[in-house]
Amino acid sequence: MLRNMQSTGQIMGLKLSDHMAAQTHQQFVDDNMLMGPSSVREARGIKQGLDLFLKASGLEINKEKS
Repeated sequence: MLRNMQSTGQIMGLKLSDHMAAQTHQQFVDDNMLMGPSSVREARGIKQGLDLFLKASGLEINKEKS
């Protein structure tokens, strides 16, 4: 989903080096870290993606850790 959102321009991700593709996320055992430039547009895109993911999975954001 994040790759699709990136390819359609809804989110940009962070480009850590000129030789690397932009990164949108890192996943750990039970945690996800979303990355992008600090802009309202990026935040709205990430929020849309999260809302869709949460609705599809039934999971919730742990607000104490966020």
